[in-house]
Amino acid sequence: MNEHGLTGLAFGDLRHRFAISEAVSPRSPFRLNWQVAREAAVLLAIMRRGDGLQVLLTRRSEHLLHHPGQISFPGGRIEKDDTDAVAAALREAEEEVGLPAGRVEMLGRMGPFQTGTGFIVHTVLGLVEVPPVLRPDPREVAGLVEVPLDMVLDMSCYRPHRLERNGQVYEGVALDYRGDRIWGATACILHCLAEWTNGAPVRMSK
Repeated sequence: MNEHGLTGLAFGDLRHRFAISEAVSPRSPFRLNWQVAREAAVLLAIMRRGDGLQVLLTRRSEHLLHHPGQISFPGGRIEKDDTDAVAAALREAEEEVGLPAGRVEMLGRMGPFQTGTGFIVHTVLGLVEVPPVLRPDPREVAGLVEVPLDMVLDMSCYRPHRLERNGQVYEGVALDYRGDRIWGATACILHCLAEWTNGAPVRMSK
C-alpha cells in the first residue's frame, strides 16, 4: 500500500473518494470571460492498470492549431450536438484515443477553468476499471502518457511555472514525468485534484 493508500483500494472506495463537485474550480491566472471564450470539455480518466492507478493524458500532435505538442487531457470544444460537457468529454475521448464512453464511470465535474488561449474548460472526472486497448487518432494525438495517480496527488511533485502571454507573466504550476513537462491548464487541473483530495483549500467557483 502506498502513502496515499490508493493502489489496493476497491473501486467502490475510489468512487467515494473522488466524487467531486462542480463547486471545486482549478485556479486559473486568467479571469473567466464567458462573453468571448469558447467552451471545451476534457476527461480526467483514472484507469486501473496492473501496476496501479494511472491518469490518462495525451501528447498533442505538432500540427494542431491549439496547444501543439503539449501534454493534455483527451478533450475538445463542446459542439452544438453535445447535450452537455460530459457528453462532449466522452465523445472527444472516444474520437482521440478510442476510449468507449461505456467504459467510463462518471464521478463528477470540476468548475470552469479559463485558459490563456480563449477557452473555458470543464473537467469531467471518470473511472475506467477495465481499460480497453487504446487507439490514438494520429491526426490529433502523437502519443499517450499515463501518469501514476500517486504522483498526481503528491503535492511535493508540483513546481512553480511561469507563463508569458501578451507581454504579461502569469504564475502557474508544472509536473515533470519521464522527460515530459505537464503545464498550463492540464497541470492546474491536476493540482486542483491533488489539493482537493489532500484537504487543502481550493478556490470555489462563483
